[in-house]
Amino acid sequence: MGKIIDCKTLSQKIKDDVKERVDKLKEKGINPKLTVLTNPDDEPSKAYVRNKKRVCEEVGIEFEEIPFNKDTEYKELLQVANSNNPVVVQLPINKQIDNDVTWEVINDYYCRPERDVDGFFKDSFVKPATAKGVMKIFDYINYDLEGKHVCIVGRGKTCAKPLVQMLLDKNATVTVCHSHTQNLEEVTIECDVIISCVGKPHLITKEHIWWGSVVINVGLSVNPETGKLNGDVDFAACKDKAEYITKNTGGVGLLTTACLAENVVELYERRL
Repeated sequence: MGKIIDCKTLSQKIKDDVKERVDKLKEKGINPKLTVLTNPDDEPSKAYVRNKKRVCEEVGIEFEEIPFNKDTEYKELLQVANSNNPVVVQLPINKQIDNDVTWEVINDYYCRPERDVDGFFKDSFVKPATAKGVMKIFDYINYDLEGKHVCIVGRGKTCAKPLVQMLLDKNATVTVCHSHTQNLEEVTIECDVIISCVGKPHLITKEHIWWGSVVINVGLSVNPETGKLNGDVDFAACKDKAEYITKNTGGVGLLTTACLAENVVELYERRL
């Protein structure tokens, strides 16, 4: 059986470091704060917001949640916009306010580099949290990426695309597969590392990986019949073939929230 990557312990190490840095900021009279604009009508996103709040509370970051729906006053949004703390616009936006005016407010105020805690926009000062968390895994398991062939399955902007450059910076050879890739398993089985970021249950099976590979599951989806989360990777089938593998739940998601808190601190530290 391959080694299960202990993302829980790694996330705690990140949070412990963040808490120390938060304490140092507070000694200088700086109180880090994260504001999240939420869609109160979207159930799946509520869970993500709860996780962000829990982690912020653990490390001492003030957390502010503002419902972002048809009843939200634009003056309230502008009041938040005119503050200096980092902001997350939790997607999806309520359909009733998904319009040009809303996006104008978002683009003009929330996408500034000094507030872009997600790291999604041009000239951001921080890296996207999920991609950052994945890269921390390689340091944690002491895995040298130089010369390794890495396959990223998926091409989303929140994780897959940022990962390409981050892996290239480590001198890895990177292949990106997506919905139009033919014969996926013929590509993945040639790779040392497989990172799946799609959100399609059991997309990666034991036929897709070679003995001794590193398999990282990022993509999750909800089974509409059971309400349970499923990973892209068939963990039960792949765990005996991989050298290292992440769990589908209690895996990369823990690192995402920890790294988001780290990004908040990094944005505040830049102001010193």
